Amino acid sequence: MKDSATVPGKEQVQLELPASPQYGRVARIAAAHLALRRGFSLIEIDDLRLVMDEAAVMLLGPGLEAERLEITYGGGAGTVTVDLHVVSQTNIALPVERIERFGVLVGELVDSYEIDATDKVFELGGRGDIPVVGDLNGDGIDEPATVTTDPVNSSGL
Repeated sequence: MKDSATVPGKEQVQLELPASPQYGRVARIAAAHLALRRGFSLIEIDDLRLVMDEAAVMLLGPGLEAERLEITYGGGAGTVTVDLHVVSQTNIALPVERIERFGVLVGELVDSYEIDATDKVFELGGRGDIPVVGDLNGDGIDEPATVTTDPVNSSGL
């Protein structure tokens, strides 16, 4: 695991794991640890753990012939971004059922995620998004979210 702070207040951690579902726990623990260090509440950390578990199920399930899982954690104070990429010698796409399952189970826990079924990539927070945490809907609960900086796809929070 590489941990580098190239910009003051921001860290990037890279992790490479064997493509086996039992290593999903390592990815989840790393994300939870970074969220804790960045001031997330216990509820937010539990939500992030669930998202990471479901991402591992989606990306590392049977039939994809994956070799390894490359993960990049980013963000800064109060934020966590996660990019997961499955490295494989085959061109087998993620089954639609797995993508749908992910959306049903945890889609509402995050404001922004992207899944590339062909390249088997999962991104929590899109490219150009600024991760934020706060009470964005007025319900009194701080939740992770992203603000997009892409002028083409900009719709606010």
